[in-house]
Amino acid sequence: MIHRKNVIHQKSACYLLIAASIVLVYAHTLRAPFIHDDVGAIVENTHIRSLLPLSRSLTAPPQSTISGRPVAAGSLALNYTVSRLNPWSYHLVNILIHIAATILLFEILRLCLPTQYRSLSLIASLLWALHPLHTDAVTYTSTRTESLAGMFFLLAMLSMIRSAAGTHRRTWWTIGITSTVLAMGSKETAVVIPPVILLADRVFLSHSWKTVMQHRGSFHRIMIVTWIVPAYLIAGGPRSETVGFHFADLTALDYLRTQAGVIFHYLKLAVYPYPLVLDYADWPVAHAFTVPNVIGLLVLAISAGIAIVKSVSGSKTAFLGVWFFATLAPSSSIVPIVSEIAAERRMYLPLIAVILLTGTVLCRWEVLFPNNHLRRSVIGAAFLLCILAGAATYQRNMAYASDVSIWEDTVAKRPANARAHANLAAAYLNRGRTDDAASHLKKALQLDSGIGSGDGPLQNETLKSMENLGLLYLDTDRIDEGIRLLETCVEYRPDDAVTRLNLARGYLVSGTMDKAAGQVAQAVALAPDNPVARIRYAQILAAAGKLAEAKRHARKAAELAPHDPSIQKTARNIMNLDTPSTSP
Repeated sequence: MIHRKNVIHQKSACYLLIAASIVLVYAHTLRAPFIHDDVGAIVENTHIRSLLPLSRSLTAPPQSTISGRPVAAGSLALNYTVSRLNPWSYHLVNILIHIAATILLFEILRLCLPTQYRSLSLIASLLWALHPLHTDAVTYTSTRTESLAGMFFLLAMLSMIRSAAGTHRRTWWTIGITSTVLAMGSKETAVVIPPVILLADRVFLSHSWKTVMQHRGSFHRIMIVTWIVPAYLIAGGPRSETVGFHFADLTALDYLRTQAGVIFHYLKLAVYPYPLVLDYADWPVAHAFTVPNVIGLLVLAISAGIAIVKSVSGSKTAFLGVWFFATLAPSSSIVPIVSEIAAERRMYLPLIAVILLTGTVLCRWEVLFPNNHLRRSVIGAAFLLCILAGAATYQRNMAYASDVSIWEDTVAKRPANARAHANLAAAYLNRGRTDDAASHLKKALQLDSGIGSGDGPLQNETLKSMENLGLLYLDTDRIDEGIRLLETCVEYRPDDAVTRLNLARGYLVSGTMDKAAGQVAQAVALAPDNPVARIRYAQILAAAGKLAEAKRHARKAAELAPHDPSIQKTARNIMNLDTPSTSP
């Protein structure tokens, strides 16, 4: 009984150390603003405005980063209930998810590692928790999809291990299966959970495959059935504009060749985490086989093959290789993701394998020299490494203090990234720094050779920044420049009603009424339920003396926006007109 109490106290102390360490390096991110994909996933996402009905709060607008990921979407709806659009609660949940994932990892290692490597459990968990490479998954709010799926993945793994103890087996099975479903509802990459856990059962808990099926065959068969969940969620093509096999400029083979260099870059960052970058939109696509990518693919394929063969035979060390490749494969193999060829958050779970492989080598010194000062030196050095990692993470998180700072950091490290320049331009525009915004917008246009191709968010980011700058110019003495920028935006996005309305505004300011009327008429045709388009068209028609038609559009605008006082007032004024003398 005394021994059991000591174990509980030791575990509690470890949990406290893990939580305190993570809070220490991430607490200052509670004030970090929403950035980039957070806008579509949170700020502009009306689905999270209410928890009920669940059919809405567990969904998201098409092509959003959380579209088709109901668990992640629901978590954001809970955050909105707590703090509306104040980011603190969103960041707090991300931190808590990371703490929970780390504690689960610690428990898994404590149960699975051999006795002589037991000291590795806390050190490896701390290093993983504090590694700077995780800032993308933890601090960048909407990418909690990665850490959320990772947390449930680890819980499913722990549940399988706990079920092998023989007590409360069905309870642990239920927790494991539920966790797997929740992981798949957080991010599709969790599709690898059933086979990875099956292999882990063979490697860590069973002497043979026959033993696996005798003791936990039913559990693993049910786990395979959970594949219905991601199949259903993916079937609707929630992010078809950025993920899939239908892109002419990025085929599955192109993506595979490119990922050879990306994976080695991830490994380099795992060992030496600099430079860390928010966005890799400029990563070059490998459209042909070259000596470097052929060698890289061969090395990765051979390594993966050896890891699979040896782990199937029960090798614990080889299983770490399988873990690395399996958890990375869904996003870094053959399925093209045009919006993000590389993303540091994808190393959230794979990093565990890198740390443990390194730790296993170091722990051999502990076994070889159990009574030597070298043993204490190795452990001390490992804890020092954790402290250094925490310091680096704290420093990296400083870049997330504002949208300007994170995009300035990205541009400094990836100067050829057109999307980063466009986003920095937008951030400058929000602060009225017009000249700085114009400079980076021009750079973005210069770098964005794919503009007008119709594919990818790169074009959209650049054009959005261009449109914002054009509108700003309309409020200064640079009206002609503003109109030219807006005309370019309409040229590349002819089906965007809002862009046409903005161009119409430019024509109105310059006094070219006919052109303004033409743009607004097309905007109404494109978006007949847009009250702004309707009321602007009504104003122009009224100014031209076409009162009957103007009143029809004004009436429709009022119906579409019953709670908008500005539209209601303008509509009433137009409805009360009896002469064609009104000006817009």
